[in-house]
Amino acid sequence: LWNSFLEGDNKALHVIYETYVQMLYCYGLNFTRDENLVKDCIHDVFVDLFKYRKNLRETNNIQLYLFKSLKNAILKAISKSRKYLGVDQMDDSFLFEKSVEEVKIEDDDDLYRTKMVRKAFSTLTSRQKEVLFLKFYSNLGYDEISQILNMNYQSARNLVHRSIDKLRESYSKNGIVLFFFPLK
Repeated sequence: LWNSFLEGDNKALHVIYETYVQMLYCYGLNFTRDENLVKDCIHDVFVDLFKYRKNLRETNNIQLYLFKSLKNAILKAISKSRKYLGVDQMDDSFLFEKSVEEVKIEDDDDLYRTKMVRKAFSTLTSRQKEVLFLKFYSNLGYDEISQILNMNYQSARNLVHRSIDKLRESYSKNGIVLFFFPLK
């Protein structure tokens, strides 16, 4: 698919867009609540793909390429807007609250569990939230995560494990046992 796109097949670009746009949107909303900024950055990523296709290299992982491109585009846009407003420091916080809030709460047990998840996630750093999003929501491997986060493979594994341990610790403080997050 990627090679077809690089060779000038516009239908391939359309398939890439349709396949990944929703994942990119969900990922982008974890950096900012500004939906229009996320949409603009996704648009910019695909315009740049089309515009610079002759200069692009082959990839065996389109999702990884697009995630990295979107993250860079969003952080660049946020940085530009903050410089324009006179803010020197860029906060590249990874919010990762959306998937929990999307769940409809049907009874008090679900409400309690949802509150506990929010509370547990609030103890994580932005980097820990991002790595868990990439690993479990986006189903990326450690190689891909390490590339997106600009760290080595072992550091990515360690960060995932430390993040899970921190969640488990938070849960156990509240008398809940954490059974999810299978480690591979």
